Amino acid sequence: MALTVKLVIICATVLISQGITETGDVATNTDVGKLSSHNDSSSGIFDVHRECFSDWLSIVHDSKEKTSKFWDSWDHLDPKRLRGLELGARMFLGRPQECATIHARPFAVQVPKFPKCRPRLLHMTYRDPDGNSSQTNGTLQYAVGVCMPEECSDEEVRFMLPYSDFVPAGAEISSVYSQNPRYGHDAGYYLSFTVFTCLVQVVFICTCIHGVLYIKVGHQVTKEADSQNQFSIQDEEQLELLRSEWHRDGFIEMKKKHSWIEPCLCFSIFANVKSMFEPREKKNGWNWIPCIDGLRVLSMCWGILGNLMFDLLPLTDNPLVVRTRSNSFMFQGVVNATLASDSFFLISGLVTVYTTLHKIKAISNSEQGSTWTRCAKFWFKFFSNRYLKWFPALVFTILGTLGVYSIVGWNYDTPIWQPHVVNSFCNENPNWVWTLIYINNFVQWKERCLQWTWFLSVLMQFMLITPLLVGLLYKKRKLGILVTWCLILSSCVINLILTATYKLPPGLLRIPETIQYEWAPHSWPQNSEVYAQMYYSPFSQFMSFGVGVLLGDLFFRRRVLRMGTAVAAALWLVAIALGLLAVYGRWPYVRHEDAGSNDYAPVYNATYRLFWALSVGTLIVQCHYGNGKPVNDLLSSHLFVPLARTCYVVFLLYPCVMNAYIRGLETTYHFTTSNFVLTYFGMVTVAFGLGGIAALFIQIPFAKLMHFNL
Repeated sequence: MALTVKLVIICATVLISQGITETGDVATNTDVGKLSSHNDSSSGIFDVHRECFSDWLSIVHDSKEKTSKFWDSWDHLDPKRLRGLELGARMFLGRPQECATIHARPFAVQVPKFPKCRPRLLHMTYRDPDGNSSQTNGTLQYAVGVCMPEECSDEEVRFMLPYSDFVPAGAEISSVYSQNPRYGHDAGYYLSFTVFTCLVQVVFICTCIHGVLYIKVGHQVTKEADSQNQFSIQDEEQLELLRSEWHRDGFIEMKKKHSWIEPCLCFSIFANVKSMFEPREKKNGWNWIPCIDGLRVLSMCWGILGNLMFDLLPLTDNPLVVRTRSNSFMFQGVVNATLASDSFFLISGLVTVYTTLHKIKAISNSEQGSTWTRCAKFWFKFFSNRYLKWFPALVFTILGTLGVYSIVGWNYDTPIWQPHVVNSFCNENPNWVWTLIYINNFVQWKERCLQWTWFLSVLMQFMLITPLLVGLLYKKRKLGILVTWCLILSSCVINLILTATYKLPPGLLRIPETIQYEWAPHSWPQNSEVYAQMYYSPFSQFMSFGVGVLLGDLFFRRRVLRMGTAVAAALWLVAIALGLLAVYGRWPYVRHEDAGSNDYAPVYNATYRLFWALSVGTLIVQCHYGNGKPVNDLLSSHLFVPLARTCYVVFLLYPCVMNAYIRGLETTYHFTTSNFVLTYFGMVTVAFGLGGIAALFIQIPFAKLMHFNL
């Protein structure tokens, strides 16, 4: 029996070699001839099932036109023949769309059907036999796109190709990835589809009910207006004011009669659009700081800019060109986009302490219940509000990755979708629980569900110590300020020690000399675990939040802060200087990258986030106290109000949009300034557009419902 199988395989390989010879110079007679020569030395060839091997035979023995198209969809496996390798490219996708479209049912019945093929991505490790490779230790890692029959599994492809001359000497296939079209609908898909369908139906029904109630109340208002118009009211403006008052009073009276109306209107699109665009109001004796809206939107756009560049980097065909441009002075603003998260930490600390101190003051003046009862109820409501405020949108984002991404992936022919998108989110990741309880920043990066939500985890952990800081600032202000500054300086010292101990370069992100094709934190050149401690740990991120805590106390104590023109101008200069130092302070190292430049790396890593927080904090102080009217007018523009209200859901959604775009590319990305700028503005537009829709359907309704219940 074994002899018979061997004879069949030898005959098959002869047919393959003859078929490949007819297709051109892409493959030679020896390309698959090794399959027969290895039959005696390896029994693994018999693990290739019959359908896979027969499809492989029919491909190389089919019509010349389709076979040529099949080989044209391949990239060269030999790194010496790959274009762009000298520019740092390590990802070569081939032509996956051409591979996916060569399967077509012929019109003539007598012509055999060409097997359906699927693009694959081979992860190759090449060791130059002559030792002439310019790579470290003569080793080169790269990924190549090929086209193989759909019936062949990834393991079969990995096994078959080394027995041919497709794989050059010194090269080894470390793994094979493909988008599996048979990736079925699991329980997560059906759960997410059901939940989203129910949500849309609820929003539609509530919106219709709101419209009916509006028309009903409008008829009553019209009758009252007609009756009043018969008497003394002749002024149209006065009548219009009365109409709006009657309309509002009619809704209030109707809500009192029917308790179900108010929670129903929480999901009305009409009411939520109005809530999104309405100006900020004075609440509980404190005024909103309007310049924060502009800072939120600009910081979010800045964060998208930096993440887009670093996510695109492995798929560019000229990464060394990107690296050269990133060394320029102006490009440092893109590389240091991680400071956008510090802006949000500062704003969160400011708003939390500012509003909490006002609420504590109002509760202290109240005489209802004992002091301990009021204190316990207040802090219970504080933590429940913080948790429930983020929870609905976070849950729907996880459900979206379970269902929506599997649908989106079907429309892509690229082989990098499944391994680098589906697996990196929550479909095959059981750690989504840590995301929902806000401790996923302590989980390894590759095991996280929604990796970018480390920010929420760190912020929630800051909230745990907020009662201590707020209590000290309210009762013993000097001690509270001292404790806050001690925590800020401790965070600086931690970064200084980590940088000096592990000899890290200044700044968290930089473009390395050798671009890796993997989707790990490629921008961290070495000691990625240490960098993770510096970036995802609350102990090293407290600087910006601490500055926000101090600003919240200042705004609570001083509603008016007068200063002379010279002092105001000096503060503006200090803010600009600190901001420039934080963003561009690492440029000498980037420019030269010599050993001497690393001497100031510990000091830079320990202080640049603090400098940025002080710079942004000074800007907010100047705008809030009326010493920067042009800047305050710009940041306080009403255009930023609806965008600022959607920043949270934009933060949750933009990595999904970005990954769907980047991992869905069927060709490598050619980086030019104009191309990148257009891609960036398109990404921002789509992210805020989807964020607005998600805010109307999820964030605003559940926020209203939460306040209605609490």
